[in-house]
Amino acid sequence: MLRVLLLLVALFVSVPSLSQTAQTSPPCATPPVSQTLSGGTVTLTWTAPTVNTDGSPIAAAITYNLYNVSGTNAQLLLSGISGLSNVRSMLSTATYCYALTAVVNGMESAFSNSVSFVVSSPAPVKPTPNPPTQVVCSVNCASSN
Repeated sequence: MLRVLLLLVALFVSVPSLSQTAQTSPPCATPPVSQTLSGGTVTLTWTAPTVNTDGSPIAAAITYNLYNVSGTNAQLLLSGISGLSNVRSMLSTATYCYALTAVVNGMESAFSNSVSFVVSSPAPVKPTPNPPTQVVCSVNCASSN
């Protein structure tokens, strides 16, 4: 009985779980962000990346950081977003441009594609997504269905 118990303990201790495996690479960039304009707000939506840049599966909670992008500058607007969407109010006539990063275990991905649109009086014009600005992964980082 003691041998069986020791064998079970040895097997349990020697098999690493995903939670015990240290993540060594950041997540892949978030797949393309899309937006829906309605009145004075825009709803940004995205899907979660499923793998890290080294091809390993993401095995921890993902949060997101939202940036306001202007040229080559990015200003953090919100951090620690836990869902797959965010509603932004657009209070003035302007060009808005947003990009997103995924964060897993403190490691931040490259920027997603940026989305931009112009808000003018009295109503916003049709949004035009920009092409992806960076390619980070040599593996397929598309979200699996």
